[in-house]
Amino acid sequence: MESRVLAAGADALVSAEELMAWAADSIGAPIAEWHRISGGNRYHSFILTTAAQGPQAAKRYYLRYQMPRPQTVEPYTVLREIRFYRLIENSGVPMARLIAVNPLFPAVLLEHIEGIAEFRRLKDRDERETIAFEFTDALARLHAVRAGLGDVPDAANRQTMADCARCEVAEWRAMYEEMPDREPLIEFGLQWLDANIPETDEAPVLVHGDAGPGNFLFDKGHLTALIDWEFAHLGDPHDDLAWFAMRVVMEPVPDFARCLRRYEERSGRTIDLARLRFYQVLVSTRVLIIRHRNVSGEYGNSIVSQALNRRLLTTALALANHIELPPVPVPPPVETDATAMFDFLVASLRDDIVAKSTEKSVVSAAKNLAKIGKFLREKDRYGARLEALESEALTALLGSAPATIVEGHFAVVSAVRAGTISLEVALGAFAVSAQYGAILAAPASGSIAGRGWASVT
Repeated sequence: MESRVLAAGADALVSAEELMAWAADSIGAPIAEWHRISGGNRYHSFILTTAAQGPQAAKRYYLRYQMPRPQTVEPYTVLREIRFYRLIENSGVPMARLIAVNPLFPAVLLEHIEGIAEFRRLKDRDERETIAFEFTDALARLHAVRAGLGDVPDAANRQTMADCARCEVAEWRAMYEEMPDREPLIEFGLQWLDANIPETDEAPVLVHGDAGPGNFLFDKGHLTALIDWEFAHLGDPHDDLAWFAMRVVMEPVPDFARCLRRYEERSGRTIDLARLRFYQVLVSTRVLIIRHRNVSGEYGNSIVSQALNRRLLTTALALANHIELPPVPVPPPVETDATAMFDFLVASLRDDIVAKSTEKSVVSAAKNLAKIGKFLREKDRYGARLEALESEALTALLGSAPATIVEGHFAVVSAVRAGTISLEVALGAFAVSAQYGAILAAPASGSIAGRGWASVT
């Protein structure tokens, strides 16, 4: 067992021992062992096992504790999340049963569900297809939940799916604007979302809010549970389908279009392609805002995610507006005096640390540093030339040279708002920028570097 203080709360110091004592009291049995399974700035998660008592066998549980955080406009908390567990627990949606809630820490205790979340580990195509279909069926069941929707957070402002879309855009805009730095592509995306809310008076449904591979468990070839309900809300089912499409980019399913057809069969709903395209833009914008807020603090992962999602956002905007983006010319790289040093750094992290360490945290940190090293190497090889090309393009578009690339992109956003530059022209500029960013991040991105949105037809 480990024994250390986890966090200093606003009013109390919360230790792992205090969490375990609360869990034991809630379960009514002593905790025989426990270990942490994840960390980060937001949550600490544990698997704990009770001691066997007479005829009662030992049982495993999952405990999630939310780290203290500064006052924020972000609405997503553990205590908010448990309201969805209570609402869905008898719906037939596969998920962990809620055992106990501690509103003071705050922490939640759930039953332990067997399975892993790393869908990419599965090599058998038939198993991947079976699990993808079972997940699709679970979404259909979730979207059919009717009871208790009035108790969902912000239900009064979410009377229609259009209301929900407006609320989601407003909430994520507030989270973006809470940060001191500005990001032109995010503002471009938010501006488009505000102007293109799908106007429908359909009643909203419960949506998971981050649905897809990575956020469900599977075991022995079958789905066992949907997990991580942090972003759950009242909304449009196309929201979950767009998240599914996003997560499929990172962890592909055998046939995404067939999953969508199966969703239609199981749910009795017809997918509206225009609404799906809107939510693909929203999902990509959300992820960029998450990285903009840099909640994880892992810069290597942020490099990969930002590059991927900038590219996905510009592509989603092109699909939503029926715009064909032209190919982006790429100059050849230029080797410099630093190239060999970056190569040595990356190789050393791979061969001297990752290959020889058995400590997961060390391996994870080394891989994160390697991503940073790969990105800096590409920036050294390509960066100056790509920046010059982008500056030249922005100068031609705006009529004068911007002081910086970022200022040039903000000028493009303002010009679109003023009606002096068309959406298509502006999107072309952002697509070039996204493609250049993808070039710099490609070695750090590995297999996802060339992936895009899966076909939906």
